Amino acid sequence: MSLLLLSVVISYDIACQWKLNLTKRMNGLPEHLQMPAAVALAAFISGIPKFHCPAHKEKCVIPHSLNLMPGIGRTDGEGIEHNWAEINRVANSTKEMGASYRHDVLDDHFGHHNWRKTLTTEKIAKCCQGMRHHQSFLRDFNSAIDDAHQGEWTAMIEAWECDKSSPNPYVHSKISLSEAQVCANLMDNEKIAISNGHQLPHEMTPSSFINMGLVLEDAQRRIKSDLTRSLGANGHTELHQRQVMLQRQIAHFRVIQRVYMVGIENWIEEQDMNLSDDIEDELLWLPSTLPPSDREVICTNNVAHIEAELHKGQCCDSLDKLHRQLHTRSHFVKHHNLDLRGQKANTHASSFLARFNSKINAAAEKYRVTRSALLELVGISELDKEFQYLEARDIVAPVDMVSGGKGIRRHRGFGLLWEFRMMKVMRNGPSLVQWWNEEVLLLKEEMRRTRQFLAWRAQQWQSVTNLSHQDMQIVAGAIAYAHRQAAVQHALLARFTFLWGTGADADITAAADELTECFVEDEVNFDDEEG
Repeated sequence: MSLLLLSVVISYDIACQWKLNLTKRMNGLPEHLQMPAAVALAAFISGIPKFHCPAHKEKCVIPHSLNLMPGIGRTDGEGIEHNWAEINRVANSTKEMGASYRHDVLDDHFGHHNWRKTLTTEKIAKCCQGMRHHQSFLRDFNSAIDDAHQGEWTAMIEAWECDKSSPNPYVHSKISLSEAQVCANLMDNEKIAISNGHQLPHEMTPSSFINMGLVLEDAQRRIKSDLTRSLGANGHTELHQRQVMLQRQIAHFRVIQRVYMVGIENWIEEQDMNLSDDIEDELLWLPSTLPPSDREVICTNNVAHIEAELHKGQCCDSLDKLHRQLHTRSHFVKHHNLDLRGQKANTHASSFLARFNSKINAAAEKYRVTRSALLELVGISELDKEFQYLEARDIVAPVDMVSGGKGIRRHRGFGLLWEFRMMKVMRNGPSLVQWWNEEVLLLKEEMRRTRQFLAWRAQQWQSVTNLSHQDMQIVAGAIAYAHRQAAVQHALLARFTFLWGTGADADITAAADELTECFVEDEVNFDDEEG
């Protein structure tokens, strides 16, 4: 029998690895099971189930995401996990049963699970509700961003959907270097310069000198933060030891500073300012703290440029740290609201959140201080292209901004932290509407196939008439049972036809057609409708 194969979606936890040797394994199959390699590569679409996607790297998730595949709808690919999630709830009772009875109970639960999958009225009603919700969400989101970004992102999506060789709009193409990577690059450049005969005035390289100053600034910030806490006797002793060690390190830093920042001591003496006696408040006088005219005279060996590059890496590190911490906090709060009960658990949770919030505030403050130093070195025009000012309203988790679409009305413009995240939301917005539309269409097709299957199944039971057995009573009983099963299938067919083929189906069709028309005519211009 010939088969026309258009496409087959294969959902597998490690589909990204499974597909690599697909053609090789295909050639190892018996000849009657083989298919041309070109057909297999074109027809087989590999996807990673949605629950398992977070365990993969981004470069692996994007090409195999079920959310980005046309025709998939809202399929999550976790059919087996759904079964396990339901059966786990009966484990406490079945583990006390005998083997035979346990198998019967599990069979009943599996059968009930499969039976509920046949009754799709509730599911399709939820899908229609989801379509309307995401249509409203997309409208709200479009009203919160400017037309330039909206047009740019939409053009990227359309170009990629037409030609997959175009830049993928769902991949973050911008690569930001961390402070460690910037430092390593600077040291490599210094090694090359030394090998070419360039002489350094000190055994410590310029990049190591600036990096030492930045490390000392971090130590000062940590000591300042600890001074605001209530410390015991041991805490005060440890803090004093850290202050003494910091004082020695700064003294060593001053010696090297005279080499790379010539005349810095005389310049400091000429300044009329009240300097603090506390070591954690002592100014290190890095190039960013000097006026531009004095910086050009005092700084040598390109230390000002080195500080600017390291500050860029620090800004990237601070933002990445904020992203991680805000995600972690939002997940912990969700866990706290769902699972934690009692005074003891809530007290521990409150203490943890307080410590975590202090870490978030420290990362935000470091970004602001680093950005201010970078502003002095490169100027506002170049800085705003990469690192914008971080306001307090920007420091929120993404779920706080877009949960249910309500956050968009509170935040008419999106902050720095989640600009890229919101860009992904905008790119996914029209796709989300289309996914829900596809899900409705897929469910309607499943309804049609369910009714077709019931009619076929009833016919199969009715055809059971020619039975051979010595005992005619058994034959009569089997035929009666077959007719009973056929009647059950006919009753189900009549019931489903009534539920799906009358008013309910008309409402579903109207909702799907209305949304399809909106999506086809204008994927993103819902602002005009909002008026």
